[in-house]
Amino acid sequence: MTEAEWLACEDLVPMLRFVLGEPVVGETVNLPGRGAVEVHHFPRCWVRDRGRRLFLCAYCRAVDPALTGDAFRAAVETTERYLVGLAPPEEVVTASKLIAVEVDAFLDEYLRPSAPSAPLDRGWRAILSRVGRWAAGLVANDTDNWSPERFRRFALDRIARTASHVDYDHSAASGIDWVTEEAVWLSLAGSGPHEWQLRIPAICRDIFGNPFRPVAFSPDWRTSTTVTLAAQMYESRDFSAMPILADAIQDAGCDNDDILNHCRDANQVHVRGCWVVDLVLGKE
Repeated sequence: MTEAEWLACEDLVPMLRFVLGEPVVGETVNLPGRGAVEVHHFPRCWVRDRGRRLFLCAYCRAVDPALTGDAFRAAVETTERYLVGLAPPEEVVTASKLIAVEVDAFLDEYLRPSAPSAPLDRGWRAILSRVGRWAAGLVANDTDNWSPERFRRFALDRIARTASHVDYDHSAASGIDWVTEEAVWLSLAGSGPHEWQLRIPAICRDIFGNPFRPVAFSPDWRTSTTVTLAAQMYESRDFSAMPILADAIQDAGCDNDDILNHCRDANQVHVRGCWVVDLVLGKE
């Protein structure tokens, strides 16, 4: 992908594949009736773990703005707050455990009719956690027991679980892979593009920035005014003050067009993890 393609792209699939880089096989698990299945890792992903997790949270909000479900809401909100420095690690661990219960309950229920006495081993969990296939692919052959909405709920719960699993570095990259795969399956099934899908490329650019043009942020631009504005936006999730932040950064001596234009672009979506706000607050 070129810089021009990144800046103009409106399809989340090539963007996320570019973010992840080429996968490598990390391990192989044996599935009943399926044989050996490869599990991929993404060591070439150029986005740090924090950015990957904030993207997954933003994705969950884009798909389900109401954050339906107590465990789902807690996982997304607490993970976001933890990653931007507004919640202690103990809170995100608790939230992660709650959403894990929801995910495991779905997996146990889904497999029970076909294998009522068999334990849900690691291999089955690995393949069922491939969110895209199960949330979009199998819905086409759904039975009376499983609705597309039920699979969709599982997909979001699993992504929220992945985002909140902060003690495992590889999980967030896998979550982005599932988001990518899900988009492919939805396209193949003739579903979409949905309104929320059209917002994801802008969210990618807000969190990941322009990978072809790294920005050097001067400490002189990190004034009490700019830091206060940035912190308030992360606390409230109200980013209407971004143009004001641009003025404050410029008053501090910033003449970087990428920074200033990102803040002043009326069409740009902003979320927790915004690359400019992160720079102001000194986040990696």
